[in-house]
Amino acid sequence: MSAPQTTVGAGEALAALRAWWSAPAGRVAPVVWLTGPPSPLKVQVLDVLAAEAGAGTEVIRVGAPADPAATLRMSALQDAVMGGVHGLPEGSGPPASLLVLVDDLDLLIRSFGGHGTVLFAARASDALDQLGCRMVVASVRDTHLPVPSRTWTVEVRERHRRVSRLDRITAWATDRSAHAVMLVTGASGTGKSFLLDDAADAIAVLPAVRIAHCSVRDWTRRDPPTWTAPVKLIQDMADAFDAEGMSLTGLIGSLLTGRPQPVRDIDISVVNNHGSVVGEQVTAQEVAGAAAETLYAALAARATQGLAGTTLVMIVDALDEWEAFGAPALRTLRNLLGQHPQFAEWNLKVLVASQYRPDWLEAAEEVHLGDGDAVAEIVDFASTGLLEVLPDDESDRRRKAERVAELSGGLFLVAAGYLHELRQGILSPDGLAGEPVAENAVQYHRAALSRLRRHYEARQELIEWRSMERFLAMLSVLPHGRPLDDLLDAWEVADLPVNPDGLNALDRIAAGPLRPHYTVSGEERTYRLGHSSLREAVLGMEPSDHRTGPHAERRRWILTRTPLGPSGAAWDPVAGRAALADVGTVIADALRDRRKPQEARVWARTLLERWDWAETCVAHPGPDGTLPLGPARVVHQIEAMVEADPSLAEQELWTAPEGRPDSAPAPPAVHASAPSRPSGLATQASRPKVKRPSRPGTSKPFYARAGHKLIEEILIGAATFATEAEAVDRLDRIRATYTTAKEDEESRSSDHVTLYILDHGLTEEDRKGRVRGKYTRLSVRRDTVGWSLLAEPDSTPRGDPYPPRPDSPNPNWGADPLISRLEGNPRRQKSLRTFATHADAHDALQQLRRRYPKAVVEQTGKFSTHVYDPLGPLSPDTGRCLSITETALLIVPVPGGFQIQARIIGYKTGRKGQPGYEFHTASEAALYPRRRPR
Repeated sequence: MSAPQTTVGAGEALAALRAWWSAPAGRVAPVVWLTGPPSPLKVQVLDVLAAEAGAGTEVIRVGAPADPAATLRMSALQDAVMGGVHGLPEGSGPPASLLVLVDDLDLLIRSFGGHGTVLFAARASDALDQLGCRMVVASVRDTHLPVPSRTWTVEVRERHRRVSRLDRITAWATDRSAHAVMLVTGASGTGKSFLLDDAADAIAVLPAVRIAHCSVRDWTRRDPPTWTAPVKLIQDMADAFDAEGMSLTGLIGSLLTGRPQPVRDIDISVVNNHGSVVGEQVTAQEVAGAAAETLYAALAARATQGLAGTTLVMIVDALDEWEAFGAPALRTLRNLLGQHPQFAEWNLKVLVASQYRPDWLEAAEEVHLGDGDAVAEIVDFASTGLLEVLPDDESDRRRKAERVAELSGGLFLVAAGYLHELRQGILSPDGLAGEPVAENAVQYHRAALSRLRRHYEARQELIEWRSMERFLAMLSVLPHGRPLDDLLDAWEVADLPVNPDGLNALDRIAAGPLRPHYTVSGEERTYRLGHSSLREAVLGMEPSDHRTGPHAERRRWILTRTPLGPSGAAWDPVAGRAALADVGTVIADALRDRRKPQEARVWARTLLERWDWAETCVAHPGPDGTLPLGPARVVHQIEAMVEADPSLAEQELWTAPEGRPDSAPAPPAVHASAPSRPSGLATQASRPKVKRPSRPGTSKPFYARAGHKLIEEILIGAATFATEAEAVDRLDRIRATYTTAKEDEESRSSDHVTLYILDHGLTEEDRKGRVRGKYTRLSVRRDTVGWSLLAEPDSTPRGDPYPPRPDSPNPNWGADPLISRLEGNPRRQKSLRTFATHADAHDALQQLRRRYPKAVVEQTGKFSTHVYDPLGPLSPDTGRCLSITETALLIVPVPGGFQIQARIIGYKTGRKGQPGYEFHTASEAALYPRRRPR
């Protein structure tokens, strides 16, 4: 199957089809998928192609509903395909004399029928070539199964090109006196990647300008970002030099004479040292640094020799994600940007995009997509998108476009979602007036899924909706998506209220309103959700049937795709690579789901006790182009689980009661024999005073938590013992470890203890009221097989050691205990807070999110929040105080641990979309005077 070609707009699509139609027989794929959202543009392209086909060409136009004559001619074509044409070598068939044009395959599947004949002919692509027949099939996506072996995809993008922004970027690229670095900033969903993609197309055709490196996330195909390797970044620059007749590769090779090669094998040895991994890793950072130095020397030599007449442009997207995830090429890129004073001499320019301005990138011209122009851009974008819905009334279309822009909150992603709902009839144009403004993309997707559900329920198509609901839940399990074979195999579960035929269900989903929300790519036909905000919305979705929701699908995946369940599956570094790479991510999602966190903790403990997972990952890091494994992936997955439940870091391994799966050998331990239990006055007299348990290094109380090993076994009923003495010994150990109720400290009864246990016994009302724990009585009880520790609620009136905080909409730079100690706080007076581990810092941010649920949002690799600043800058336009700062909170490594840094994106006042709203970037507001304290 040839690689898809993505085009922009109907003009380029038509040009591509003209070249395809005029190509000699056998030289091109006989079937073209004309993909993209339903649009009259595609029909117009087919109209022109039919008119230009030529007098000797028979054209079959399959519309919806299909013309009876076209149906008969398609049946004849199917008969010819079934009869076959044999004996002709490849490329020797007759010239193309039959052209089949299908206006909308999805509409045929959904409503009118006749699609079977189209798909049958399209799948027999070799026979079509021999018959002199070519087909153009218009569809949302080329996902109808099975996929033909020889096809070509031409995608018609319906996308708003922001002309004024592109003009500014192209003017910057051609102006040698302009700043050498341009930074495009804006929140997630504002269209940074689309703008950089359009900018790359515009820059590529500029005279005396050459793109030397381009790394842009392709949201049109919705593929996840890939991190550029340092060697790849430098190699792209080398290719640009080669195009000008100057060999950078030779310079690098001469420098590295007698040195190790830039790419070296990683030699890792792993032994089972009582459950420990001993490894050694060799990196090539020194060599990559040397190559970068050579690049700087080559750029200088290029300028000195008068060969720098062509401007070289580097384009890098998602810089904030490079920083959050530690992308391999980040250090190389930072070092390169540090050379910006020489860029003018070298005739080098760099265009980067980020949600915020990194603190190390000070010198850059900034283009902020959240400014006042964004509203006008979205209005124009929505006006074009509403042509199909409101073709006649231009003034009404404009009013509805303005409402879409208001609802979007400045996010193109949300605006596009509303337009899709309007086209599909899920939302009426008049219904826009009653919709609330979404705070972010996640909130929008949650509301959109609820509307889609009501849409199907109103039509009494419950099976269709539950099939879609289950499909979304299945895709939410793995962030990288799931191959078709895996989906079809997992679909076969008896007695679920969904379409039992997996292939039929996927075909119907592909023809429905859900199609733009997911993508399919690769030879394995990997299905994945289209945006991380949609995945977060699906994970929080309440399913119409508990058997088809995210929790149920996640549990099925764990139990059937990993050795953690009873399926007997083994870790497979080839066919089961996704399970090895993302099992920690899946368990982390389960730990955040409060339905059955105890089960998820058992999975996590079993995964860590069985060293076969870590050993397989380390032994099969994998070639480029596959999901990465290796030691770094193991550490990343463990960190993901600990971030989801920090109490995992305190769990003791290899101490589970009988009945747990076999584990690797535990470290040898010496256990003292249990003494006989004293009784009567002797007990009270002989019991020494024990120091009240506290947190290590402090005098603060140390309260139990539901996820702690000692407590968890009791709560799940697994704390059973052969003798009463063993049960009492365990109770004494708990008493010595955790802070107990005051009366227990005084009486110290041997058969019971009362603890305040965090995250236990909480109702939904408790959680909404920010109650953190409940008092629980643990007591020794005899049962039918021995002795056990039983947990019961304790209703004795006591004060809460963690009284709930009063509601406050936003944190304050000076008052919040976390915000007040962050690097980047403009009014910080307290010392910086350093955390021992990344998990500790992440837990602190999660606590901040729980304190301010409306103001703090967790995003990919960081948190975003609105911080109240009563002494904020004063607007030069209105004189009002810009008292709300849009801020990104990022965890960064520092000597001695980790810190949370605050990156201010901008200042605002008022509510977006309402009268009086203002937004100013951080660089603009830095020049304004500030309100003085009273």
